[in-house]
Amino acid sequence: MKEEEQEMLDVGGHKDKYRRMIDGNRGAGGSEGSGGGGSGGGGGSRGAAMDLIMCHQCGNLIENNVTYCHACYDMRSDSDFRNEQRWGNLESDLVVLAADLQKERAATKRLEETLQSFRKMLLQGIHADVTIETGEFDKTPAHRAVLASRSPVFKAMFEHELQEKTCAHIRVADVPTPAMRALLLYLYTGECVHLVSKSGRMVKRAFLGRRV
Repeated sequence: MKEEEQEMLDVGGHKDKYRRMIDGNRGAGGSEGSGGGGSGGGGGSRGAAMDLIMCHQCGNLIENNVTYCHACYDMRSDSDFRNEQRWGNLESDLVVLAADLQKERAATKRLEETLQSFRKMLLQGIHADVTIETGEFDKTPAHRAVLASRSPVFKAMFEHELQEKTCAHIRVADVPTPAMRALLLYLYTGECVHLVSKSGRMVKRAFLGRRV
């Protein structure tokens, strides 16, 4: 209730200030037009040169530093001014939201470009330093740093005194090739659409310790 009363007081003060501004402008124009004997004509030309805009309600020409003509302004209720103020606040909020949305889109685009680079690095085997053998000796090139950072199982292979620590080939005979490649794609890009099969879920749990 106090907020509504304060809002009404603000609107009322705004209306009084508006009226004084309009009356002051009109008085200034009249004094310029009639002031100083022989300078009357010059004052009139200055008044005629004033920039004009259309009233937002009736369309009549008014001074360019106001929004409504005097008659339309007097007919507007306090609720009209409160709604106008709320719309102004809403427009400001929308501007802020649009700016935030633009930042989010830019961040999403950068992330997508990064993931595409990792996907390309995996599929093309760019500077691969380890080869994973699965199934019927199918070979898939990969990168130790990515595997170790994404999977605790691979990390243990490369850090402890195991054969995989120094060997450039890792043989995983009991994992189907499609399931292993789907797991690698998930490790590189986060895509899990190819891990929905039973074998894919089992491989993911084995190497990551969690469900899809």
